[in-house]
Amino acid sequence: MNQIRIIIQRIVNYTCQDIYDYFIIKRKSKIKKKLYQTILDEYNNEITRQLILGNQYVLPYGFGRIYIKKSNVKIKLDENFNIDIRRNNGLCDYGTTNKVWKENEEFKNSKRVIYYENLHTDGDIMKFFWDKRKVNIKNVQHIKFGISQSVREQLAISIKRGDRNQYYI
Repeated sequence: MNQIRIIIQRIVNYTCQDIYDYFIIKRKSKIKKKLYQTILDEYNNEITRQLILGNQYVLPYGFGRIYIKKSNVKIKLDENFNIDIRRNNGLCDYGTTNKVWKENEEFKNSKRVIYYENLHTDGDIMKFFWDKRKVNIKNVQHIKFGISQSVREQLAISIKRGDRNQYYI
């Protein structure tokens, strides 16, 4: 008899409200929600500031470390010396591409896109990275790490302002 294996994906996403409720119920804390939110915001802002300055943040309980990783875009070309879209790891500039597509029908028909050049960083891309090589937790590869849009914008503003740190790994 063939058994059918059903894989159930359990998505656990804890919010600030969940953590606050835990402290109120389990720890019997009397902290007000507004004060709790203020403390959490200041703590997260300080971590973001330290990361942008080039420091690493070591996560508690052996969960690894977070830092900003610098990588250079390697442009891959096909046999006709055009940029191979499928193999390119650069970031597509969709706004400029759409403008050019409206003006030039031939460019649009060929499905060519325009990529960011990142001249202000000498072609480097900076992104937040969670190093989990030394994490000793079961199934850590299934844990997703995400950075909010506002934090990524803070990094972009800092880099464009000229505060690009030479110590990014």
